[in-house]
Amino acid sequence: MDTIMFEITWSGSQDARLYYLIDNDQVVLKKNSTHAPSITIEQGKISVTYQIPRKAAHRIEWSLMFPGETLADLKAKVTLNSGDPETRNAGGDKKHHWVEALDV
Repeated sequence: MDTIMFEITWSGSQDARLYYLIDNDQVVLKKNSTHAPSITIEQGKISVTYQIPRKAAHRIEWSLMFPGETLADLKAKVTLNSGDPETRNAGGDKKHHWVEALDV
């Protein structure tokens, strides 16, 4: 099994929710899920840790929702098996939501 740590951060105190998290077409987390992996929610940060069958590569897709808000300094970081993290920046302020993907 591979252990994945997904972390998304932003500056400010606005609330945001991770609407879904998908790894190689397998749903890891979705809104109102009753089978959620380990998830930590703090001000300006959401972290999810999960195990998934070992693959040569993982494509991590997510949707972060924050209706009526604008978030700055959005960053996502994915760590595979305690290795070096891969990061993705939103590339500017985002309004209402951020949908993105990252390959590790």
